[in-house]
Amino acid sequence: MSTYSLTLRTDKGSKLTQQELDNNFLYVLENSSGSVDIDHAQVAFGSTSSGLTSSEHFTFEKNQINLIVGLSHSVVGTASNSVILGGYSNSFILSSTGSGIYNLNSMFNSSIIGGCCNTIQYSSHSGILGGACNSIIGISDSKYSCSPNYNTILGGYCNKIDKSDYSSIIGGQYNQICGYDGDYSAILSGSCNIISNDAQNSVILGGLCNSICNNTEYNGILGGSCNSINESCGSIILGGCCNCVESLSCFSSVTSGVYNCIMRKSYKSAIVGGCGNLITGGYLECNSGSPYYCPTTFCGEVQVSSIIGGRDNCINSQVFGSAIIAGRNNHICGFVCLSYPSWNSYTTCNSVIIGGRDSRICRSCNSAIISSNSDDSSIRISNSDHSTIIGHYGYNSTNICNSNTSHIFGGYSYNESYICDSSQSILLNPDESFINGYSCNVFVVGRQNYATCVSEGNIIGGRDNSLYQVIGSSILGGLNNRISTNSNSSSIIGGDNHTLCYTIGSSIMGGSCNEISGTSSYSSIIGGQFNTVLCCSYNSSIIGGQFNILHCSSYNSSIIGGLSNTIGTQSCNSVILGGNNLTLNGQCNTSLTQHLWIAGSVSPNNGSDFGINGDFYVSGFGTFSINNGIIVNIIN
Repeated sequence: MSTYSLTLRTDKGSKLTQQELDNNFLYVLENSSGSVDIDHAQVAFGSTSSGLTSSEHFTFEKNQINLIVGLSHSVVGTASNSVILGGYSNSFILSSTGSGIYNLNSMFNSSIIGGCCNTIQYSSHSGILGGACNSIIGISDSKYSCSPNYNTILGGYCNKIDKSDYSSIIGGQYNQICGYDGDYSAILSGSCNIISNDAQNSVILGGLCNSICNNTEYNGILGGSCNSINESCGSIILGGCCNCVESLSCFSSVTSGVYNCIMRKSYKSAIVGGCGNLITGGYLECNSGSPYYCPTTFCGEVQVSSIIGGRDNCINSQVFGSAIIAGRNNHICGFVCLSYPSWNSYTTCNSVIIGGRDSRICRSCNSAIISSNSDDSSIRISNSDHSTIIGHYGYNSTNICNSNTSHIFGGYSYNESYICDSSQSILLNPDESFINGYSCNVFVVGRQNYATCVSEGNIIGGRDNSLYQVIGSSILGGLNNRISTNSNSSSIIGGDNHTLCYTIGSSIMGGSCNEISGTSSYSSIIGGQFNTVLCCSYNSSIIGGQFNILHCSSYNSSIIGGLSNTIGTQSCNSVILGGNNLTLNGQCNTSLTQHLWIAGSVSPNNGSDFGINGDFYVSGFGTFSINNGIIVNIIN
């Protein structure tokens, strides 16, 4: 009579218990009429009529509860509750060395299903499904112990999880997750990707030779090749080639492009596309935006800044909330080293460069350069808040420096154009023009026009015109005109080579080489050539003519036309009408003309008086006394 009973699953209607399985096996042995050929730990198969047999390729270890199915599999050491199912030459390894307290003596609840040459070593609760030469590996010796638990590799070739927990590799080849505390990470497909050296909670999705390493967490790389995240947290790289986020640049991103990098304390920043773009908290010389030229010096940090497209653009050192959009070799920088910078200590903030080439914004807030280019030097805004350069092309450098709320619009400069040490000023279409010397509220248009130490002044058009040390004065057009030295509220309109100096409220209109100077305020010259008002001859004028001079305190006087006429030496309230080489000297309230012609009839005021009375001097003839229109005396 049989000692053991046979329990069938179909009769029971549920899974068999371990004890029922053992009893069934012993029942078959006890009631077999054929031969029995079963080795230790091998699972029996066959029938009661033909006899039972077993194979080394189908084993079950009762004590450790391990099931091994397949060819050339191996279990080295003590593994329990684990399974190798199918495939070829897969293995569990638990081989402690030495006698230290860190030696591991068990691994359990792991599985290898299918595949070839896959290995789980010192790892529990882990699994490999398919693929070849994949491995999940820990370490155990007298000094160190690390059992990488709860890991998974699904397919692929030569993928490895080493000393990390709760991590996965799905497909691909030569991918690795390794290093102590490199937990909760995943690599999905791709080739030669690596998450290493305490990189936690990170993921690489496809791509080639991408890496996340060195005390990082919450990072991701999606596709691309040779991209890396190093010593940063909460950052992401989306595609592209040779892009990087590193050195405490947390919560930052690089999207596509090639050789783009965010590094050295560049927080919450982004690069989108382009080539060779760089955001760094380190000091960087302005000659190149490429990371290959970046020195190792740390200098502050960068926050909430972006580069979108373009090539060799750079944002570095003490910059907040700024952006470069497209263009080439553009640069936003701070260059001030602070140990613990706060928001209000950033030397460049909320500034932008859009397009163009070789543009620079340094130590300037709320400033912009738009579509400006330089062939040989740079377009630059430095130490200037609320300033703008738009659409300027410079063969040599174009600058706004130490000048708040100033602007350069358009223009072409073969040599330097700039606004320096000034404020609230504008250059429009400049060509080698500048505003400097602590000027403010100045507007300059045109080529080679200059304003120095000017307030509320304007140069509009023309060439080689200049304002110097004046307030409220203007030059409109013309060539090589000058208003200088306290000639406030004065103007030159057109003409060439005119000068206003030490005169207030005076003007020159048209003509050539005319001059008002020497505190001859509120005076004017209209047209003509080489005419001059000077030496305290205020409220005076010259209209037309050539080489006329009004000087020496001859105020309220005029020269109208003529050639080489002179009013001088306190000839006040006097006039010269036309003529040639006429002179009034020390004669006030006098009118002088060379020839006086009266055409037509002269009518008396009241029927008896012609109304022409007085003394009239005629050079070369003497003085004529006229009474009621009749010459009554001639004094030679």
